[in-house]
Amino acid sequence: MRIEEFVNFILRKGQTKILATCRTEIIKHQNVEKTLTSCLKLFDLTMNYSFADKMKLARKYLNANEEMLTDIVEKVEFSPIMCFLYFKHDGFDVNEFLNSPYKTFSDEWDTLKMFDKEKFCVLLLCVIYNGTINESMFDVLNDYDKEEKSKLTVVFECCNLNRDTPLSAIKDKLNACVGTYFTKVHREYKVIHDKMFDFLCGYFGKALLALILKYADDKLISERVQLNSIQKAHGEFTIIVTSTDEQKYIDRIKMDLKNGKIHWCLNNVQMRHKEYRDKFLDIVKDLDGDMKRRFLIPRMRMG
Repeated sequence: MRIEEFVNFILRKGQTKILATCRTEIIKHQNVEKTLTSCLKLFDLTMNYSFADKMKLARKYLNANEEMLTDIVEKVEFSPIMCFLYFKHDGFDVNEFLNSPYKTFSDEWDTLKMFDKEKFCVLLLCVIYNGTINESMFDVLNDYDKEEKSKLTVVFECCNLNRDTPLSAIKDKLNACVGTYFTKVHREYKVIHDKMFDFLCGYFGKALLALILKYADDKLISERVQLNSIQKAHGEFTIIVTSTDEQKYIDRIKMDLKNGKIHWCLNNVQMRHKEYRDKFLDIVKDLDGDMKRRFLIPRMRMG
């Protein structure tokens, strides 16, 4: 049974309550708020913790004495996920981290560029592959196509690694990051938390935007990148493309259309804005005749 059918089946029974979680930036979007006004009751768990609950969490995750913990809970904006991330990276100053976690991580990653290039590379690959790195990437017998080889070569160069850096060295560093930046599920390394991925996207989206636009996963481009020129509200860690780099974004969309990647192009989150739809139509109009037909015929078949 499909999810939609299952939900409708439950709703038909009546007297149904649905408990669901959703990213805050999605809930706060104007269209979502309008749609859910009649049925949505928001619970911000962070705001509903008692002082005693906060102290329990602080004792579990923060390496500090009782007096400092009390001071933190009373004065610092409390966030359980930030406590969890600090616990995974307890080399940071606890007050600095909880007051400005993104800056703390950014400073750490700036340092990695010089002193731990393999780790810096692993974090960059995490963004490029949209938060999930498959272990098969490091298989000795893996026969990469020309495009994938070119991608890895450019990534290594951006991280100041030698072109002949063995993938086994990157895998070793990836394994060393399990528990701090990643969890491993079967053969997949997944970013440890959505908030960590927000931070990573925000950082590398500024530091290496051209690389992200050219090589990042289609879904990441569709969901986490926004053109500054459309002048619309966006999330704090959305990857913003300035007018200077907009042509690189257009080139990426053209390439995706040329390669038949129509789904993510049409399901881009920016499509909800007329300003972006107009830009997208200009991109389509600029395609040659054969590419236009390849783009339009599947759409016509699908209705």
